[in-house]
Amino acid sequence: MGILPLWGRPSLVQQGLALVCINRGVEFEWAASKGDQDLCWKKAINEYDRAIQLDPTNSWTYYYRGLVRTLRNDSRAAIKDCQESIRRGPPNRYFYGGLADAYNNLGNMLEHCDENKAGALEAYNQALAIEPECARYRMDRARVRLDLGDYSGALADANIMIEGNNEFYPESYAIRGRALFALDEVHPAIESLDRAIAMSKDMYMVLDPEVYHDRGRARLRLGDKSGALRDFDQAAQGLVEQSNVSERTSPDGRYRKYEMDKLNLAIKLSPKSSSAYIARATLRHKYGVK
Repeated sequence: MGILPLWGRPSLVQQGLALVCINRGVEFEWAASKGDQDLCWKKAINEYDRAIQLDPTNSWTYYYRGLVRTLRNDSRAAIKDCQESIRRGPPNRYFYGGLADAYNNLGNMLEHCDENKAGALEAYNQALAIEPECARYRMDRARVRLDLGDYSGALADANIMIEGNNEFYPESYAIRGRALFALDEVHPAIESLDRAIAMSKDMYMVLDPEVYHDRGRARLRLGDKSGALRDFDQAAQGLVEQSNVSERTSPDGRYRKYEMDKLNLAIKLSPKSSSAYIARATLRHKYGVK
């Protein structure tokens, strides 16, 4: 087991056994949605490790392992796996998309944020160059462009998404609204954010609570203080619900810092939100986050 023939390629038996391990890993990934997530993810990684020992030439194994590592917020290792899948090829959008997701996740955890977001942007560009019609990667690229301050680029991606009329329709309007506000087009920004919120309710979708924050800022710019306060309260409530401090943690605690920043924003938006203070106190007491 794990020993390659003299010509450097795994035998057919090794390749077959590796595929069995990959299938088991995928099954554990699916099981994570119904049971102990971290345990299932660890089992999946163990299966992918075995598959790589048996057949280190299969690029898909590195990709699958990278996906699980991103889910576990082990993004540095995920980046290495996805880079290895790209190196082994052949090129496809999934490998570049997995690399982009890993970079993006690391940037979301506020570690060298711009540097990692830039890495995500380049990988999303590569994925979309291979398959321009991929709605998910275009949406994620629009988000990254917003984070990097490329508001015109984010607006262009959002407009393409809206014209495409896909499952990301409400969020496309949310991104367009945020980009328009950053470009000082306040009235069109509010119209887009209104559309995003209304459509998400009609479609029973959950939008990022910061959409309400964005609309509140736009309303405040126009002097609508009462409307802005209502939006800020709504954003604060959503941010508290989103924090989920008991589950969304990373091995080295970086994600807990990200959650603390979210709760600090919630309190800033709605200083009377008792639930935000309780959630922040829980985070500080349970995990020692300052």
